Amino acid sequence: MPLLTNENLKTKISKENPSHSQLLENFKVSLRSAYKLVRGANSRSHQNNKEYYDRKAKFRKFEVNDLVYLHNPAIEPGLSKKF
Repeated sequence: MPLLTNENLKTKISKENPSHSQLLENFKVSLRSAYKLVRGANSRSHQNNKEYYDRKAKFRKFEVNDLVYLHNPAIEPGLSKKF
């Protein structure tokens, strides 16, 4: 996939005076390119975050009837469990 840059997102302006429909079409093409660029950046960022998390994550396997700790912090007076 070719790398999109800000230069690719600029609308193409011709020497002649383009019609309103042509300007609109150029704008739509630029928006599609921008969305594609953002989607790719989000995907790469998500993958990098996953790799970073996986480096520190520990795999734990629990079987039925294993004893585990239940974290149930005390609730301060005046606060509700619901919130």
